[in-house]
Amino acid sequence: MSNPLPIALADLSTIADETWSTVINLPLEPGSAVPVGNVLISCVQIIYPTTTYVVAISAGPELAAKLAAGMLMMSPEEVGEQDRNDAFGEIANILGGGVKARLPEVGSMSMPVVISGTDVTVKHPKCVLALCACHTCAGSPLAISVYHQE
Repeated sequence: MSNPLPIALADLSTIADETWSTVINLPLEPGSAVPVGNVLISCVQIIYPTTTYVVAISAGPELAAKLAAGMLMMSPEEVGEQDRNDAFGEIANILGGGVKARLPEVGSMSMPVVISGTDVTVKHPKCVLALCACHTCAGSPLAISVYHQE
């Protein structure tokens, strides 16, 4: 895993901590595992003339529903698939904005994309994983990753 970014893993964890404490209202703990099996991944692209970054979050569908419930001030049982996906996309958007704010150049950011399935991964042409912050929330693993175009 290379790190061509002008931000560090500690910066990514700070962005996540700030997002969780102000928007999601659930505790976020350090973790050591990435979600596997049936997962949701939401990502945004930060686009510059000479390079691209992809910021992604991955979690299981049950955790994604809990995150949406925290954002929307609902119970997880009240959260439908559309609300879950919209909120999960917004989390990627917030995380991407936090990363973009720490980059030295002015770039543009895409709308979030949410995908789900078994063992899905993020792939973007010529992008490699640069940072991955593993966390635990509500007893489940989640990962926040930054990919960089080489």
